[in-house]
Amino acid sequence: MQKDAIIVLSANLNEDGSLPLLLKERVLKGIELFNRGISNKIIFSGKKGFETSCQSFESEAKAMKSFALMNGVSEENILLEENARTTLENAFFVKTKLLEPNNWKNISIVTSDYHLARTMLAFKKILGSNYTVSFHEVNSNIPLKEFNVLSLKENLKLLKYKQKLSQIHEGDSNSVAELIHKNETNQTNLQIKAD
Repeated sequence: MQKDAIIVLSANLNEDGSLPLLLKERVLKGIELFNRGISNKIIFSGKKGFETSCQSFESEAKAMKSFALMNGVSEENILLEENARTTLENAFFVKTKLLEPNNWKNISIVTSDYHLARTMLAFKKILGSNYTVSFHEVNSNIPLKEFNVLSLKENLKLLKYKQKLSQIHEGDSNSVAELIHKNETNQTNLQIKAD
């Protein structure tokens, strides 16, 4: 059965706005699934993460789109979600801005190996049981020391997500919207204190 869409999750861009290798690998996996006929739509999701040092004004989603166009995907097959700054927001904004309006319920999600557990938690919780989701992990192909650091950070984020999402019922978009608003307020306060 063909999927309604392939969703490729972003990661921080390089300082110059280019895609790091691990993000190129995610996009290439999405293109591979597209070329195999898994779906005729690819959604690239991501604005810019809170932890980025990238100076580019282009969203991570647009940067991924540019890379996909250079690799043979036609513009009419690409959709962008350019609001998400976190994995939680990827799931929420993809659901509310693209999946629900198009009545798409059968999707594939592409992310890196170290990021898979948090992605699965966020999307399953936010989408709920009305969606059929398959996950495709990409080997991050980074040095072991860097992988271990990423994995440690990821495990800490996963614990925070489990705590934040524990009180939210699957598919409850209103509660997730409130949580995102609370996170935005907290992040703005942190940035003000840092300035």
